Amino acid sequence: MKTIKYLSILCIAAIFASCTKGDTGATGPAGANGANGVANISSYQYVISPGDWASNSNYWYYVDLSASAISNSNSDLVVVDVSEYSTGDWFGLPTSSFAVYGDGMEFDYYDGGVRVQYSSTNGSSSGTYPNITLYFKVSIIPPAIQIKYPKVNWKNTAEIMQIPEMQAVLANGK
Repeated sequence: MKTIKYLSILCIAAIFASCTKGDTGATGPAGANGANGVANISSYQYVISPGDWASNSNYWYYVDLSASAISNSNSDLVVVDVSEYSTGDWFGLPTSSFAVYGDGMEFDYYDGGVRVQYSSTNGSSSGTYPNITLYFKVSIIPPAIQIKYPKVNWKNTAEIMQIPEMQAVLANGK
């Protein structure tokens, strides 16, 4: 009886000893980049000519940009950048003194789009819209990217623009 007891214990110990984590093998190749060349961040670029601005007062002008991936129902972060050039020198919104001294540009987002608002008194009693073609880039940052960088102040556009994924989005001409 003692022999069976010891053999049973020995067999159980041998079974547990054989259940160790073995070599998991080499790491596979990286997955493909997202549609715009940057995994996990969706980005849309728009070209807005001076005549595209609509007015809702003497001082405020606006333009609506559609981006079907935007939804208020999830926790994605929407970032809007503006440039005078299609290839770079991006400035995050909100910003001021962009087209002329004393102007202001900000945005709001809603399901399916972004509204960029521009205001300028331009030293006169009524405002004017930007008289140059502007390029806007709307980027949608998912929660996974936000979690990846816990020390980033997600309300500070300058900090957001410094994360590697946003640098890649801004460098991408699309």
